[in-house]
Amino acid sequence: MSGIAGILYASGRDVSAEALGHVADAAAIRGADGMTLWRDGPVGLIRFHHATTPEAVGERQPLTGPSGATIAFDGRLDNRAELIALLGRRGEALRACPDCDLALALFEQAGDGFLRHLTGDWALAIWQPDARRLFCARSPAGWRPFLFTHDADRLAFASEPRALVVGLALERRLNEAMIAEHLTQRVVTPGETFFEGVEALPQGAALDYRGGMLRRWHWDDAPYEDLTRASEGEHIERFTDLFDQALVACSRSSTGVAAQLSGGLDSSSVVSRAVHLNRAGRIAAPPTAISAHFPGSPIDESAYSNAVAQDLRLRLRIVSGGVFDPDVARAWSAATLYLPLRPNTIDTQQRIFADLQGRGERVLLSGEGGDEFLNGNHVHWADEIRRGRIDLIAREALAMPGKSPLARLRSIVMESLGPHLSNARYRRAAHRQMWAGTPIQDWLRPEWIAQTGVLHRIMDRRPARTLPTIAAQNRYAMVAYPARDTLFGGSQAFAAWHGVEHRHPLYDIRLQRFYLGASGAVLLKRGVRRHLLREAMRGTLVEQVRTRTTKARFDGAVIEGLAALYAERPIEQQWPVRLGWVDGAKLAAIWHRLHESHLHGSGDARPSPTFGALWNVAALDIWLEHGFGL
Repeated sequence: MSGIAGILYASGRDVSAEALGHVADAAAIRGADGMTLWRDGPVGLIRFHHATTPEAVGERQPLTGPSGATIAFDGRLDNRAELIALLGRRGEALRACPDCDLALALFEQAGDGFLRHLTGDWALAIWQPDARRLFCARSPAGWRPFLFTHDADRLAFASEPRALVVGLALERRLNEAMIAEHLTQRVVTPGETFFEGVEALPQGAALDYRGGMLRRWHWDDAPYEDLTRASEGEHIERFTDLFDQALVACSRSSTGVAAQLSGGLDSSSVVSRAVHLNRAGRIAAPPTAISAHFPGSPIDESAYSNAVAQDLRLRLRIVSGGVFDPDVARAWSAATLYLPLRPNTIDTQQRIFADLQGRGERVLLSGEGGDEFLNGNHVHWADEIRRGRIDLIAREALAMPGKSPLARLRSIVMESLGPHLSNARYRRAAHRQMWAGTPIQDWLRPEWIAQTGVLHRIMDRRPARTLPTIAAQNRYAMVAYPARDTLFGGSQAFAAWHGVEHRHPLYDIRLQRFYLGASGAVLLKRGVRRHLLREAMRGTLVEQVRTRTTKARFDGAVIEGLAALYAERPIEQQWPVRLGWVDGAKLAAIWHRLHESHLHGSGDARPSPTFGALWNVAALDIWLEHGFGL
């Protein structure tokens, strides 16, 4: 996968070739097509090349424009025609140029405000020599990483943490407050990493560095359309148009495009709709559907993925599911400084990415985003009660299947009035802080929790953007999800390790703005989640999958992975326990109960919040020793 990096000295001293070379060498997982290093006095920029669109093949980056500004651009623009039109005569001359040329030309024409015209997945840095200013920004989608470190004389940035920590030989210091947010499963602070002094530019944010001073702001303030009074048919039509637009954009590739087909509703919708668009002449070639199968395992979903492939008359490419290997997890963390990937992620992605790499395919489409944006809930009831729409709330409550009259009444009171009467319920509804009002887990040492100040961080944090309705705030909480870099950064980097760009059509910014204004009544209807997606896929997706309401649970893979790790290092010997953060005896007791229920097949007894916590502690143990370097 591609990437960028750079160094700027505010004092004006030159960036040496050696210093820039160290940063480049430390980001070895980026740049399958090589790298270009560019220096001009106090600034040095690096472009790690990996062409995944036809226009990017042979691109020249870093690129200097007529104004003297130089850009390092990592990403993909999905609205090229619109941008070319905005650029007028200059745009016509750039019609066949790479995306970076369009971005730089628009910056030179419109200044910092050009960001609002860009649609796609990107991160960028622009050096303006006359102003001695470095301007950096990240797309609202936030899948392209942008890390940086700064002081009064230097700002350095990179797509990879290792490029900064190793490339600049930074002193390694733990950010225990951020680690505490992670372990309490209450991540609320965007822009921080586990390394003290290494920050991540949040999605939809920008920074300006000049004269040793850093300014940062949230630029993504685009309005959204209120669709709460639109009909279901209007929602379906609008969603389908935007989904098709996202699929066409994500299918622009310099190689063949593959799409992961798990058999779930989201990935099956991506594959089925893309195939229909190909047959309608809107996509040049259908995606190659690729699926990981687990024969004989309760997590095997091959019946559903096969049904999709048969309905579409596609030849399904099948890989066998992988097995978690503790040695591979440790080697990954040491090589990249990322947390190890969860066993239920690595078991599918490792074989799929390797398959694409072996065939020279560089683009993989996912179904990420369906759970996050389309599942639906009753948060909009809190808005409707404020509008006096008790009749609407009552109709939706009466349509809830399997609920007693008392349970329906309780739901109406708690979900419509609760957010207005209780701060904890408001935070759960508006910010998706489902832990609000609950105590910190007792297996975390209270003295360490107090030392980190995490309770104050949790209470003081406010969202980057305030929206007028609770439902819009609830959905925006996923757009600006502060834990995305921690939880998904390693997965994206793992794709890059294999030369694969992982694209997520359901995260398209145009779709995200649609989600913000959509009516909650069409997302969750009569107890069925993702109602809108199901209706939009009627006639496109095979009924067996379109009407599917079950999901495979991959808990067993994580439990078996934990068992393998604990066989080599028991909980009581792990670094989070040795450092005084975690009560090893309490966590070991939780593990014992969980493992026993797994061995005896009583999966319903699994305490899901602690299930994730066990993995977080084990993964952190690996990272502390092999990534951080204890």
